[in-house]
Amino acid sequence: MLDFYCHEYYLGIEIDGSVHLSEEAKEYDLNRTVVLEELGITILRFKNEEIRDNLSCVKTEILKVVSQKRS
Repeated sequence: MLDFYCHEYYLGIEIDGSVHLSEEAKEYDLNRTVVLEELGITILRFKNEEIRDNLSCVKTEILKVVSQKRS
């Protein structure tokens, strides 16, 4: 399950905490991203720390992707 999904823009957002650091989790995440991208869904990944420490950059990245998808 994605942490956030916007159907209008086919945009999925994943917020990765420490559980995503294991090799098994990384492989699972990569495989799932490939499948979702094959369905036309763009996946953005952000670490918890990025959201906590640099939310403005996270928002900018999300808005950039949304803007590209509007075109």
